[in-house]
Amino acid sequence: GCASPAVSVESATLTETREGKRLSPRLPERLRFGTSLSQLYRLKHGEYVPVGAAGLAILDCKGAKQRDLLVYDPRKRPLVRRKIDERLSIEMQGDNFVTIHHGGSVLWSALMQNESDWLALGAQMLIAQHVAKCRGEIGFDGEPTTLDLASSTNVTVELELGDSAQLNYEVVRGGVQGNSMEMNKTRDDDDDDDDDDAVDVNAEESSDVDHLSYQLYENSSQKVTGVKTKLEVDSTESVLPEQVIHGILGCGKDSRRLILVPKSESEFELYDVTVTRMKKGGRREKSLSAKVERVSGAVEE
Repeated sequence: GCASPAVSVESATLTETREGKRLSPRLPERLRFGTSLSQLYRLKHGEYVPVGAAGLAILDCKGAKQRDLLVYDPRKRPLVRRKIDERLSIEMQGDNFVTIHHGGSVLWSALMQNESDWLALGAQMLIAQHVAKCRGEIGFDGEPTTLDLASSTNVTVELELGDSAQLNYEVVRGGVQGNSMEMNKTRDDDDDDDDDDAVDVNAEESSDVDHLSYQLYENSSQKVTGVKTKLEVDSTESVLPEQVIHGILGCGKDSRRLILVPKSESEFELYDVTVTRMKKGGRREKSLSAKVERVSGAVEE
C-alpha cells in the first residue's frame, strides 16, 4: 500500500504540469487532507483500467486562489494533479467508489478503503469548491453548495417548496480555526462595548478572512434523526436554516446529500442529510431552487 500522505507527502517537490514536468513551487505547500486509494482506475477507450493503489492529497500554498487535488503512486511520484475549481467535480458512487470529472470528461475513478474515507473525500472536495468560489470572481455570497451522496430510486418525485419531509442529518461546524471562539470570547468579556465597536470587528473579520484555512472543527458533530419540516422560505416554525431547505430541493425519498451552509465568511456548517419520508404539498416555486449550486459531474455514457 501507499505511505500515508500525512507522514511525508513531499508535496513541495511534486508539482506536475499537464505535460508531466516536475517543477519546484515558489512557496511551500500545505497539506489540507490526505488519504489512500485502494484502487485507481483510468478510463481508456470506454473501459475503466485498474492502475493500482495510490495516495491522494489536497494541497494549497499561501496566496493561492484554490486548492489542488494530487494523486500519486506508492513511490510518491505524481500521477495527476488539477486545480479544484469550477471545472473539477466529484461524483459519489455506491460501494465506496468515486469519479473525478474535469471539464466534462472523466479524469479518473477510484475505490476508497472504506465509507469513512469516501465521505471524508466528498466533504473535503465540497469545502475546496467553496474555497475556490470565495477566492474567485463570485466571492463569498452566503449561498449553500451541495454534493449528492445517494440518489432516490424514484427520480420522478422530487422535493419542492411547499412539500413536507422527514430527515435524518448530521451537522459539523467548520471555518477558520479560532475565529468563532475568539469572537464569542470577545463578546462575552466586553459586554460594555458599543455597537460601533462590534461593527468594526465584523468588518475586520470579513476583510481578513483566509479562506484557504477552512477546516472542519473537531468534536463539533451533532446527529438528529426523524426531524419533520415544511419546505417553506422565511418560516419561523422551521427547525432547519433556510439554506438547508434550499439545499434539499430536488431530493427524493432515500436521497442523501451534503450541504455546505455558510454562516459567515469565517464559519460554515456541513450537513449530511438523508430524506427518509416526503409528502407533496402541491405548491411549486421553481425560481428559488435555481439558487442552489450543485457540485456534481455528469456521468459518462
